[in-house]
Amino acid sequence: MRTTAARYVDGDRGRDREALSATDQIPERVSLRDAYRFFGPLLLMAELMMISHAIIAGSLARMPDPVSAIAAYSVAFFFHTTFGSPLWACQMVSISFIPTRASVRRMLKFSFVIMCAIGWAWVALGITPLGDWLFGSVFGLGPEIVPAAKDSILVMTLMLPTVLLRSVMYALMMRARKTLLITYGTILRLGSLVLAIWAVSQFIEGAVVGAWALILCIACETTYAVVAGWPLYRRLPEDDGKLAPYREIWSFSWPIMIMHATEHGVNFVMSLFLARLPRPEVAVAVFSVIDSVAKVLLSPLRNLTVTVQSLLNHKRDIQVLTVFCVQVTAVFGVLMSLFFFPSLNDFTLVEVMGLSRELTNYAGVALGICVGLALSMGAAASARGLLIACRATKVLAISSAARLAAVVAVGAIAVQLGFNNGAVMGITALIAAFATESAVLIIRIGQLRTRGTLSPGR
Repeated sequence: MRTTAARYVDGDRGRDREALSATDQIPERVSLRDAYRFFGPLLLMAELMMISHAIIAGSLARMPDPVSAIAAYSVAFFFHTTFGSPLWACQMVSISFIPTRASVRRMLKFSFVIMCAIGWAWVALGITPLGDWLFGSVFGLGPEIVPAAKDSILVMTLMLPTVLLRSVMYALMMRARKTLLITYGTILRLGSLVLAIWAVSQFIEGAVVGAWALILCIACETTYAVVAGWPLYRRLPEDDGKLAPYREIWSFSWPIMIMHATEHGVNFVMSLFLARLPRPEVAVAVFSVIDSVAKVLLSPLRNLTVTVQSLLNHKRDIQVLTVFCVQVTAVFGVLMSLFFFPSLNDFTLVEVMGLSRELTNYAGVALGICVGLALSMGAAASARGLLIACRATKVLAISSAARLAAVVAVGAIAVQLGFNNGAVMGITALIAAFATESAVLIIRIGQLRTRGTLSPGR
């Protein structure tokens, strides 16, 4: 008679065989169709994410004191996304390090340590005078707005554990090429956000409404991610005897964390130079509008990174994915070039974004030259994905520093020359930033190709 222990062992072996057979179903060589099928849901997800942020901004604009509410929430959210970048980066890290159930648990532990390492800053800003100094002296918020910003960042502390769990579960879905599940989660997030804003606003008002609503909708999304991702986790083999040590995971991940942090910090650095141009308030306001439109239209390009990282399993896949990235980038480039037509440019800025005719004339061709932003963003995102898939991440720290240096260079030149169009200067700085990053990454790719070491690391 077989023992209970023997039955458990056989059960684990059966699950391992199921996992291996599921893996075998993934084509050894990726096709363009595979790439578009993977990327399509992520494109929709990116647009839905932008809509969710717009919904929060719209709800705060209807508060009794909309200016204070939007200012406090925006500053708190900027800190949250910029200094929370190490935790957001764990999704990319997980994609490369979770082939087994044991490795998933290890990534959860690694992410928990990262969360604890950065989470204290949220609490300190929310309950100590450090928050008064940062939000008041550094960000320039008035004394009547600082308390709302401190409350918002303290509330956002509760979001960190859910982001941790969601990142790992979404990484599982990407490895399994189930990106449509991620889109479903984003749709659920959008629907729950509307309900959360309505419910929370019945009890409180101000910036914390946005913070609490964001937490509740992400909690709903994370719950869905766990439920939808659990079968994928169970189909993984328990262990393959190649569990990556924490030192290797850290060595791989810290450049990605820097990459995320500096990407969020680019606009902050740029605002310092925009504030020194003639008519600084107009420069900042019009650039913010142009940047918002560009982010809505071009945000899907950022997902080229995880697309290449997830699909690149063999050296021969590089050519197919390169063609795919060129095609997608070209489509977005053509889309942005349409804004050179005055009718479309004016309709977008005046009718959709609500700018006056004077400010629209000030913006000039800022939207049109975003064609350069599309091309440089696509090149940078594609190169990032290739190097991350090949586990050559150290160069990402160098390229991130080069990106910031390019923004500083363009901003300093514009201030020195007395350039008076902040919108054009801002977009030019972004183009220079991504183009510089692309150049650094492409040079590194060429070096690896010459050495014959440009191949996936998993």
